[in-house]
Order: sequence, then C-alpha cells, then structure tokens
Amino acid sequence: QELRRELAVALFREERLTLGQASRVAEMDQLAFQTVLADREIPVHYGIAEFREDLRTLETLDRR
Repeated sequence: QELRRELAVALFREERLTLGQASRVAEMDQLAFQTVLADREIPVHYGIAEFREDLRTLETLDRR
C-alpha cells in the first residue's frame, strides 16, 4: 500500500494523474490523499479535466 501511495504521489506531482486517478491508485479516498499531499506541501491542481471527472463520479453515485 505504501508503494502504491508513493507512486500515486509521484505521478500526481508530475501531473500525469488527476487527483481522482491518483487517489484510486493509492487506494485512498480523495480527502485522505489530499492530506498526504498537504503534508508534503504538494499543491492540488484542479482543472477542467478533474472537474469533469468529478461530475462523472457524482453522476455514477447518484444512479446507485
């Protein structure tokens, strides 16, 4: 699990993964993953792609 978290942090820092993707790789919820990023002083970049991904997630959850 630690290796997955470190990989997710590295890929997120390089902007190769969105916040949602990175939190899934790390097998953590987004809030917990954001805490890891904050502890390492890594800013959360949140753009249009992340917004659209979050909307898709919300739509999926709404259907349940």
